[in-house]
Amino acid sequence: MSCVTPVSFSFLLNGEQFGFLRPRRGLHQGDPLSPYLFLFCAEAFSGLILKEEVEGRIHGVAVSRGAPPISHLLFADDTLIFCEASTEGLRCINDILITYERGSGLKINLQKSAMVVSRNVEVNKRVELADILGVEVVEKHDKYLGLPTVAEKSKRELFEGIKDRFWRKLHSWSAKLLSQAGRAVLIKTVLQTIPNYAMSFFRFPNSTLKELEGILADFFWQGGNVTKIHWIAWHKLCLPKEQGGLGFKRLREFNLALLTKQVLSSKYFRGSTFFEAKLGSTPSYTWRSIWATRDILAAGLHWRVGNGNSIRVLGHPWLPRPMTFQLIRRHFSLTEHSKVAQLILASNEWNEPLIRAEFSPEDTGCILSISPRGQEVEDELIWHYEAHGRFSVRSAYLLASTLREDGAGSNPRVGWQFIWKSKAPPKVLMFAWRCVHNSLPTADNEEEDDLNGGCAGCFAIEENIIHSLLHCSFARLVWAISGLPWCVIGSDELDVERWFRSVNSKLMREQWDLFLILCWALWWARNQRIFEGISVEVSTVVCLARRSN
Repeated sequence: MSCVTPVSFSFLLNGEQFGFLRPRRGLHQGDPLSPYLFLFCAEAFSGLILKEEVEGRIHGVAVSRGAPPISHLLFADDTLIFCEASTEGLRCINDILITYERGSGLKINLQKSAMVVSRNVEVNKRVELADILGVEVVEKHDKYLGLPTVAEKSKRELFEGIKDRFWRKLHSWSAKLLSQAGRAVLIKTVLQTIPNYAMSFFRFPNSTLKELEGILADFFWQGGNVTKIHWIAWHKLCLPKEQGGLGFKRLREFNLALLTKQVLSSKYFRGSTFFEAKLGSTPSYTWRSIWATRDILAAGLHWRVGNGNSIRVLGHPWLPRPMTFQLIRRHFSLTEHSKVAQLILASNEWNEPLIRAEFSPEDTGCILSISPRGQEVEDELIWHYEAHGRFSVRSAYLLASTLREDGAGSNPRVGWQFIWKSKAPPKVLMFAWRCVHNSLPTADNEEEDDLNGGCAGCFAIEENIIHSLLHCSFARLVWAISGLPWCVIGSDELDVERWFRSVNSKLMREQWDLFLILCWALWWARNQRIFEGISVEVSTVVCLARRSN
C-alpha cells in the first residue's frame, strides 16, 4: 500500500475553480483508485477462503454429482459463502472474516447479512450456528439482482417482479410527449433489456411472455393511457426492418437464444453430448429451461472435420447442409459406431471410391466438398451461423425466429431499405413505414364518426392514404410548388407502396428525403383540419417540410 497516494480534488464554485485539496481521511467513494483497491481486497478475501478449503477446514457445496464444490461467489461488493452446517466450518468462516477486517479495514455489516440453513438442520443447531457469526437466520433470501434466489412452483409469481419493473419504467416516462419513433427507441434500448438477465437462466412461461409483449405493444401504439388501435400485429413489428418490421425482439425466441448459452455439460451430463442427454424424471426448472434449446442447437451446431475420429458418420451433424447437417439417406452397411475417420486416407484425402460406393450422389457431393484438415487436427464443434464458428446470441435469435417463421409458413416481404436509408427525421420514416403498411387512421380505415365524412381537404366522399397524399386537390397544390418534378410525383397509382417505390427509383437522395417529409407535412395539415379545426396554407406545408429537411 506504500505505493498508493491520495488523489487531489478541485471544485467549481460559482464558475470559479478552487483547490487542489487532498482528502485527509483515506480514499473516498468516487476516488479513481477506490475500485482497484477494492478488487485487491476482494481477491485477498477469496484467497483466504480457498486456502481454508484446500486445507480441508471448510467444504463447499456441489450442485450435482461430479460437479466441483462451490465455496463462495463474489459480485461487486456482495459475497455468498457456501459451507457445511457444522460448528467447525462456521468458526473457520468467522476467523476468515476477522482476518479480512484486520487486514483491509473493511468490516462486514452484520445487520445486512443473513444465513440460510438446510431444512434438515435442527432448530437448536440453527441458533448455535447463527450465534457464531452473529447474523440472522432466514428461510430464504428473497431476491438478488432482481430474481428470487429459489424458483418456486408458481412460475407466474416468479416473474411477477419483471412485470412490475415494466410498469414502473413506463410510469416514469411522459409517454404522451414522445413520438412513435421515440417510443420505438425506448422499447429497443430500455424495455426489452429489462428481462435479459432472468431470460439467461429461465424459460419464461408463454403466458408471461404474452403479457410482456402486450405491455410493449400498448406502449408503442398508445403512448398515454388512452386505448388505441394496434394497426399492425406485434409479430410483424418484430420482423427485421428489411422485411417490413421495426426490429423489435420476439421475447420467446430471444429467451431461447439467451438460454442456449447455458449448455453446462459438466453439470448435466458426463461421457455424452447435450443431444444425447435426457430430460429426466424430476428435472429442475433450470435444466428444463436449458433443455428447451435443443432445436436451436440442432439447427445451428455441426462438426468441422479434422481427423474424423470424434465424428460418427450416422447421427452426428457434420455435412454442410443446414438445418440438419446430416446424411439424407441411411446406409445399412454402416453401423452407428462408424467414424468419419474411416472415410479418410492416410494422405489426408477422402477415400472417393469407398464414398461413391457407400453413399447416394447427393450425400457424396456434400462429403467431397469438405476438406479434411489433417491427422493432427482434432474435430471441432462449431456454430454454423457465424463466420468464426463461435456461438452468438444475435445469430441464435435470428435462427430461432427463422425456425418459427418456417413453421408458420409466413413469407415476409423484403426490400424495405428504400425507406430506412433515407436521411429524413425518424418520425418521418415511421410515418412512411406506416403508409406502406396502410396503418394510418384514414376514413377508409377508421370507424369513428368524425372520420366518416370523407376527405377534409377536398370533401371527396372517400379518403385513403394515397388520396390524402396525392389525389386530393390540396395535396396537388402542395406538390405543384414543392420544387419536385410532377412528372415523377404524379401518378394514377392506387397502392402506396408501388407509388413510393416508383418515386424512389426516379429521385435523387435529397429529393427523396424531401418527398417523404412533404408526405408527412401533408398528413400533419390534414390532422390540423380534422382535429384542431385549423386550415393550413399550402405554402405553410412546403415551408414546414423544407425546415425539417
